[in-house]
Amino acid sequence: MKKKITDERLIELLLVHGSVKATAAAIGMSTRAIYARLSDPAVRQMYAQARGQMLETATATLCDALGDAVRFLHGLVIDPDAPLGLRVQSADSLLRHCVRYSETCDVLRRISELEKRLDEAEANNE
Repeated sequence: MKKKITDERLIELLLVHGSVKATAAAIGMSTRAIYARLSDPAVRQMYAQARGQMLETATATLCDALGDAVRFLHGLVIDPDAPLGLRVQSADSLLRHCVRYSETCDVLRRISELEKRLDEAEANNE
């Protein structure tokens, strides 16, 4: 008799293995059975929350390392002993990421302002 895997354990395994197919292969369960479990709204919600938490944790870790990464690239840019090609690549990388980061910050600021205006408009209509 096969031991039933709890929903919580199935979600944990999905997060570890990264896909339904890899999880099914790892635990000897059919992909169809896993998809059937994920069709349950409660399980799907738990899975979405767990993935969101995992993403938040990964994002926080990346943010913690951001300063070190920028300092490292900057160190290469200003290192007169580093090969010129490496210095140019480092400078280019810093510039490209700076532009992307700036654009993202601007979009997030604008979205925040729009949400604030929407909240104010909804409050005025009540």
